[in-house]
Amino acid sequence: MGKGEVEEQEDVFQAILLADNFGVSIFGSEWADKQNPGGNQFLDDDEDEGGAQNKSKEDELESGFTQESLMHLGNRKLIDYALEALTVSGVQEIYIFCSTGIRGGDALKAHIKDSRWSDLTVKIQVICSEDCQSLGDALRELDAKGMIRNDFIMMATAVITNKGLKPWLEMHRATMKNDKGAVMTLVHRVVPEGHRSRSTNSRTSVVVDASTRKILAYNERVPDKRIKVPLANIKEEMEVYLDTVDSGIAICSSSVLPLFTDNFDFANMVDFIKGILMNEEIMGNTIYVHRLEKGYANKITDFDTYLGISNDIMERWTYPLVPDMPFGSNPDDSIYSMNLNFVYKVTDVVCARNAMIGPNVIIGSKTKVQEGVQIRKSSIGNNCEIGKNVLIEHCQIGNNVKIGDGSKLCKSIVLDGSVIKAASIVGPMIILAEGQTCKIAIEDTFEKSDDEEESDDEDDFKSEDSFAPEPDNQESDTKRFCSEVLESILRAFTDNVDLDNLAVEIHGSRTANFMYFDDVPNAVVKGIIGVPLKLYPDFEQMPPKTQWDKTSEVMVRFKKLMPQYVKTEKAQKTVLQALEEHALDNAYFRPLLMKVLHYYYDIDILSQEMILNWYKTPSAYKGAAELRKMVEKLIEWLETASEESDSEEDDE
Repeated sequence: MGKGEVEEQEDVFQAILLADNFGVSIFGSEWADKQNPGGNQFLDDDEDEGGAQNKSKEDELESGFTQESLMHLGNRKLIDYALEALTVSGVQEIYIFCSTGIRGGDALKAHIKDSRWSDLTVKIQVICSEDCQSLGDALRELDAKGMIRNDFIMMATAVITNKGLKPWLEMHRATMKNDKGAVMTLVHRVVPEGHRSRSTNSRTSVVVDASTRKILAYNERVPDKRIKVPLANIKEEMEVYLDTVDSGIAICSSSVLPLFTDNFDFANMVDFIKGILMNEEIMGNTIYVHRLEKGYANKITDFDTYLGISNDIMERWTYPLVPDMPFGSNPDDSIYSMNLNFVYKVTDVVCARNAMIGPNVIIGSKTKVQEGVQIRKSSIGNNCEIGKNVLIEHCQIGNNVKIGDGSKLCKSIVLDGSVIKAASIVGPMIILAEGQTCKIAIEDTFEKSDDEEESDDEDDFKSEDSFAPEPDNQESDTKRFCSEVLESILRAFTDNVDLDNLAVEIHGSRTANFMYFDDVPNAVVKGIIGVPLKLYPDFEQMPPKTQWDKTSEVMVRFKKLMPQYVKTEKAQKTVLQALEEHALDNAYFRPLLMKVLHYYYDIDILSQEMILNWYKTPSAYKGAAELRKMVEKLIEWLETASEESDSEEDDE
């Protein structure tokens, strides 16, 4: 063998793919138990035959619950997103480590064998283990096998990214040239707190050297009002990252596995990071962080992020890892076409005309959707039958599922082959498999430190009931966006900011909060009519005439802003709904509603037809009927004007 061949062999691009979280499931502890009945316990040599029979029976009872990395996400297996990212990045050897026993490993091997992954030139090997209790155990076992010979990528199968991984490896190698002790670069993505794809358990703070981004302090849970930085690590210029989440991707030097082997107290990644930081002067090792502000890289850590990232995929933030792109594990996978409101369907889907589909819906091949069905923010697998008047929200439905008439499913997962009887209610927070159910838990995985237990102020990190339905993160995104637009409009009014600059600021808020253009009219009109409340503390106690004078002053100031966002009938409908919501939420505004409608009619923001349609269309809001009575004079005037206009046309 020549020298060139040896160098080529040594430069193999390798990756470790972790197929589970070592007993900490993204769906809670009950699901973790069902994936691997009996945990990691072995039968003793002297255990009787009956005990073995009982264990076999237990395995049989839980057979409907699949390996976690083989769960559906947008009608694809979760592991396929990670394999796609690795193979596209040019990784040549992928070692999938599975600690959920032989059954979990066999399922992964079967998936690789029966899919296109087995046809690639990439080496993909599944390594099974039943006695690994932690990440540290897994990496020590891999080190003993001697498979990893170079710098490598380590990531979880629950990672979705559209970024190339090879540049990050090269970036880490460049760092090692300047710092011989650099052993790892963590990839953290900027995700604002409260965003749908950020876990409520994500409370990490990272203190870095501003010039090099070397990690100086790492806290998995931000303590109240303070962040601890070792005295020896303090630099003149430091940055604190509170707005990032661990993407689940780590760029590792070849020395990482031996470090785990030499330190048996490294059980997980946090132990490793803190151990390196505490012993930097002794061991000479360092860890860096790459702050990802563009592109997509995120890890599913719990059920909230599972649903949030599912919507990110359907809304194409993960492009090209989107439903209508030809990636996945099987060459004969369905070909989806994208329709309005991010609805993805195969051409052979049979869907009743009055079914309400969208936004954010995927429907697989040969699925039948009957009359009166409503599906929102969900994916439906292949060969499914959805009965009449079924409601499905925030769900992931597998293949060959039958759902009876009148059933309601919310925030749940239905695995392949399940049958749901008519008028059933599934969820929230339920996994259904072959008639068995499993409660999904949003578990706080952080242990309190002694300092936190002594603190009286823990409202920011108060745990919610594990099985209670979680609030819609998209709703929190909208509230935050509306709040930011209101502050921008208030500042523009008080500081006389140019409208073009205000529009740029609103656009920036829309982008930062992942809002659509259709969401802007709602935020802008609520911001305009909300300025007087912010500007005058006693506004609600003012006489109605004074209230109108103050409100109309703001409306006139921004009358040239409104046409930029209200150009369609859909936008007009959004404005009318926003005004209705504000009136129902604020009693002071109800007497002003008719004047506001009249003003926006006069300046051609709202058309006569749209106002009349709004008035005549029943509303689901409580108190909406009384609200409409308060604008009857305007409606009569509009109808009279319409009749006179029709009469003049007839005379002509």
